Amino acid sequence: YKNLRTNLPKQVMQSPDLDFPSSLPSYVDGRALGAYISTYAEKFGVEATFGARVLEVTPLADDRWQVKYETQQGCVEDDYDAVVV
Repeated sequence: YKNLRTNLPKQVMQSPDLDFPSSLPSYVDGRALGAYISTYAEKFGVEATFGARVLEVTPLADDRWQVKYETQQGCVEDDYDAVVV
């Protein structure tokens, strides 16, 4: 969101594995949150997709998730171990 400002302090939102930069204020904006998610994804080998429209999330029998989403390139369907929307 263009004018996103989180309503939780960064200390509550951050992963135990990765802190937000200490130079950031407690309540970060959308740009800082996106940068944190990108850093986390890169550090831990997680796929992060921004700007997609999620169409459907379906649990699979093997405890994975099937996600259908749309990007500017078209519709995509993939299976994942975990999903954060």
